[in-house]
Amino acid sequence: MNSGTGGGTYNYNDVVNIYADAPDPNMQFNVWTGDTSGIANVNDANTTITMPASNADITATYEAIPGPTDDYASSESTTHGTVSGDYIDTQTSDDTYEVLTEVVHANRSKLEHDWTFSVAGGSTVTFYVEAYKAGTEDSFDFDYSTDGSNWTNMLTVTKTSDDDTDQSYSLPSSTSGTVYIRVIDTNRVNKAKDLDTVYVDHMYIRSE
Repeated sequence: MNSGTGGGTYNYNDVVNIYADAPDPNMQFNVWTGDTSGIANVNDANTTITMPASNADITATYEAIPGPTDDYASSESTTHGTVSGDYIDTQTSDDTYEVLTEVVHANRSKLEHDWTFSVAGGSTVTFYVEAYKAGTEDSFDFDYSTDGSNWTNMLTVTKTSDDDTDQSYSLPSSTSGTVYIRVIDTNRVNKAKDLDTVYVDHMYIRSE
């Protein structure tokens, strides 16, 4: 018995409880290796072994706990608005912004822009954005969709300066694959024509 407890001298066909040692920090149990034919579940840190006719030499092995996966926008499109920079500028928190400004359409100012992400997925999936806005007429909603048609509001950017702080939203745990993120202005009252701007510094979806 290596890296565990339960070793000793037993008779043929005895059922013995075996326990892997506690893992080191940032590590987790992986599998039992060695003479494993009698082990009930090689993937379980605490399991049993039915003793064979000869000695059984077994070892508990460990692996690093996977870190979070951060996915960034891979493409984008604009329905209404002008854009300075592009989605690459949203991949690092470095005060280099993708800048999106409203345009006048149908007698009112509008902004609508979306990004496409490929999300790894995990037990928790969270959207993060570091952004701020300029102008007094609009704030800016960030929505998500998995089909590009049905949208769910996540958060509203109302900050008027970059405080280097993310806003976040917990997506459903089942979220994975293609995800669309949309920014849209909040004021579409007729004749509201001020051209407000949103500055996006950092934006990603984290799976853990």
